[in-house]
Amino acid sequence: MDSRREQKIKILIQEIREFELNFNSYLVDSGYIELVDSILEGKVRALKYYLHYLNMDTLLKEFDNLSFESGQSVINLEILRNFILSEVELELEYHKE
Repeated sequence: MDSRREQKIKILIQEIREFELNFNSYLVDSGYIELVDSILEGKVRALKYYLHYLNMDTLLKEFDNLSFESGQSVINLEILRNFILSEVELELEYHKE
C-alpha cells in the first residue's frame, strides 16, 4: 500500500475521532447543525474516496449505514467512532502484511 495514502487515511481517521460537537448548539442552532453536518460529511466522503481508490470495497458497504440528512451527525459520529474507523484501521494493518 502507498504509505502516503495510508498516512492521509490515518489523518482523516484522527480528525473524525477528535471531531468535537457542541451538543447544546447542535440541538438548537440550525446554522451550527448545517456546518457540523457539512464538515463531517466532507471528511467521510474523503475517507470513502481513499478506500475506493485502494479497492477496499468491503469497507465501503459499512458507510451505507450513515445518513447525511440534517441533524444526523451525532449518530454518524457514534457509528464511525465505535465501528467503521476501527475496521478501517484493521484493514490498513492487514494490507501491510
